[in-house]
Amino acid sequence: MRKLAVLSVVLFSFISATLWAQMTTGSMTGTVVDVQGAAVANAEVTVTNPETGFARTMASGSTGNYSVPELPPAIYNVRVKASGFSTVEQKNIQLLVGQTLTLNYSL
Repeated sequence: MRKLAVLSVVLFSFISATLWAQMTTGSMTGTVVDVQGAAVANAEVTVTNPETGFARTMASGSTGNYSVPELPPAIYNVRVKASGFSTVEQKNIQLLVGQTLTLNYSL
């Protein structure tokens, strides 16, 4: 029985490592706030790959948090806009495989 338990742990570790090695995307996450630091809900966060035209738009939640998961590795531009605020744009952000970038924005 003990051998079976040890074998199960070793097998699980191997499978987990193999699945981790097969990751092919990254993600961006962060918070959108105003100049006083208050959360900006429903801000439109658009991530664009200027070389391919690929774009994904997400909205920030009630606490200002946003997440853009499963992005192919590339160089991206990020644009954040919300009603009543100036638009903010950040260019040439490199995203690598397995990376989670935290990008916070103040409007």
